[in-house]
Amino acid sequence: MDEGLQTIITNAVNRAIDECIEEDHLSDFFSEYRKEVIAVSILEYSSERQWQVIEDDAYTRGYGGGYSTGHNEGIQDTAELFSWLDDTNRQADITKAIHDKDYLSTLFAEYSTWKKDNNIQ
Repeated sequence: MDEGLQTIITNAVNRAIDECIEEDHLSDFFSEYRKEVIAVSILEYSSERQWQVIEDDAYTRGYGGGYSTGHNEGIQDTAELFSWLDDTNRQADITKAIHDKDYLSTLFAEYSTWKKDNNIQ
Protein backbone atom coordinates (compact mmCIF):
# COMPACT_ATOMS: atom_id res chain seq x y z
CA MET A 1 0.00 0.00 0.00
CA ASP A 2 1.20 3.50 -0.80
CA GLU A 3 2.81 5.14 2.25
CA GLY A 4 0.77 8.32 1.77
CA LEU A 5 -2.45 6.33 1.66
CA GLN A 6 -1.43 4.42 4.77
CA THR A 7 -0.83 7.72 6.57
CA ILE A 8 -4.24 9.02 5.50
CA ILE A 9 -5.95 5.85 6.73
CA THR A 10 -4.01 5.89 10.00
CA ASN A 11 -4.93 9.53 10.62
CA ALA A 12 -8.58 8.90 9.80
CA VAL A 13 -8.77 5.87 12.09
CA ASN A 14 -7.01 7.77 14.88
CA ARG A 15 -9.49 10.62 14.53
CA ALA A 16 -12.42 8.20 14.57
CA ILE A 17 -11.05 6.47 17.66
CA ASP A 18 -10.55 9.83 19.39
CA GLU A 19 -14.14 10.80 18.61
CA CYS A 20 -15.44 7.48 19.92
CA ILE A 21 -13.48 7.90 23.12
CA GLU A 22 -14.62 11.52 23.53
CA GLU A 23 -18.25 10.52 22.96
CA ASP A 24 -17.86 7.48 25.24
CA HIS A 25 -18.60 4.92 22.51
CA LEU A 26 -16.62 1.80 23.48
CA SER A 27 -14.06 4.15 25.01
CA ASP A 28 -12.49 1.43 27.20
CA PHE A 29 -12.07 -0.85 24.20
CA PHE A 30 -10.57 1.85 21.96
CA SER A 31 -8.30 3.11 24.70
CA GLU A 32 -6.91 -0.37 25.34
CA TYR A 33 -6.75 -1.65 21.75
CA ARG A 34 -6.02 1.52 19.74
CA LYS A 35 -2.88 0.09 18.08
CA GLU A 36 -4.62 -3.14 17.13
CA VAL A 37 -7.63 -1.31 15.72
CA ILE A 38 -5.36 0.85 13.58
CA ALA A 39 -3.35 -2.14 12.37
CA VAL A 40 -6.47 -4.10 11.44
CA SER A 41 -7.98 -1.07 9.70
CA ILE A 42 -4.90 -0.68 7.53
CA LEU A 43 -4.67 -4.40 6.76
CA GLU A 44 -8.36 -4.58 5.88
CA TYR A 45 -8.07 -1.78 3.36
CA SER A 46 -7.73 -2.89 -0.24
CA SER A 47 -8.45 -1.43 -3.63
CA GLU A 48 -11.12 -4.09 -4.15
CA ARG A 49 -12.92 -2.95 -1.01
CA GLN A 50 -12.59 0.68 -2.10
CA TRP A 51 -14.24 -0.08 -5.43
CA GLN A 52 -17.05 -1.86 -3.58
CA VAL A 53 -17.59 1.22 -1.44
CA ILE A 54 -17.69 3.41 -4.56
CA GLU A 55 -20.14 1.07 -6.27
CA ASP A 56 -22.35 0.90 -3.17
CA ASP A 57 -22.33 4.69 -2.96
CA ALA A 58 -23.32 4.99 -6.63
CA TYR A 59 -26.16 2.54 -6.06
CA THR A 60 -27.32 4.46 -2.98
CA ARG A 61 -27.36 7.69 -4.97
CA GLY A 62 -29.88 6.16 -7.35
CA TYR A 63 -27.77 4.91 -10.20
CA GLY A 64 -29.56 1.55 -9.99
CA GLY A 65 -26.93 -0.81 -11.29
CA GLY A 66 -24.15 0.70 -9.26
CA TYR A 67 -20.92 1.95 -10.76
CA SER A 68 -21.48 0.73 -14.32
CA THR A 69 -24.95 2.27 -14.59
CA GLY A 70 -23.78 5.56 -13.09
CA HIS A 71 -20.78 5.49 -15.41
CA ASN A 72 -23.03 4.93 -18.44
CA GLU A 73 -25.35 7.75 -17.37
CA GLY A 74 -22.34 10.05 -17.04
CA ILE A 75 -21.26 9.17 -20.55
CA GLN A 76 -24.80 9.80 -21.86
CA ASP A 77 -25.02 13.16 -20.04
CA THR A 78 -21.64 14.24 -21.40
CA ALA A 79 -22.61 13.21 -24.93
CA GLU A 80 -25.84 15.24 -24.66
CA LEU A 81 -23.94 18.26 -23.34
CA PHE A 82 -21.34 18.08 -26.12
CA SER A 83 -24.07 17.63 -28.74
CA TRP A 84 -25.86 20.74 -27.42
CA LEU A 85 -22.61 22.70 -27.50
CA ASP A 86 -21.92 21.52 -31.04
CA ASP A 87 -25.46 22.43 -32.17
CA THR A 88 -24.96 25.94 -30.76
CA ASN A 89 -21.58 26.35 -32.47
CA ARG A 90 -19.62 26.19 -29.22
CA GLN A 91 -16.96 23.68 -30.26
CA ALA A 92 -14.28 25.69 -28.43
CA ASP A 93 -16.18 25.05 -25.19
CA ILE A 94 -16.04 21.31 -25.86
CA THR A 95 -12.28 21.45 -26.31
CA LYS A 96 -11.83 23.55 -23.16
CA ALA A 97 -14.10 21.21 -21.14
CA ILE A 98 -12.01 18.20 -22.16
CA HIS A 99 -9.01 19.74 -20.44
CA ASP A 100 -10.68 21.58 -17.55
CA LYS A 101 -13.05 19.64 -15.28
CA ASP A 102 -14.15 22.80 -13.46
CA TYR A 103 -15.18 24.34 -16.77
CA LEU A 104 -16.97 21.10 -17.63
CA SER A 105 -18.95 21.41 -14.39
CA THR A 106 -19.85 24.99 -15.29
CA LEU A 107 -21.08 23.85 -18.70
CA PHE A 108 -23.18 21.08 -17.12
CA ALA A 109 -24.81 23.67 -14.85
CA GLU A 110 -25.50 25.94 -17.82
CA TYR A 111 -26.92 23.04 -19.85
CA SER A 112 -29.10 21.96 -16.94
CA THR A 113 -30.50 25.49 -16.61
CA TRP A 114 -31.13 25.66 -20.36
CA LYS A 115 -32.97 22.32 -20.28
CA LYS A 116 -35.10 23.48 -17.34
CA ASP A 117 -35.90 26.82 -19.01
CA ASN A 118 -36.90 24.99 -22.21
CA ASN A 119 -38.86 22.22 -20.42
CA ILE A 120 -36.54 19.51 -21.70
CA GLN A 121 -35.92 16.39 -19.63
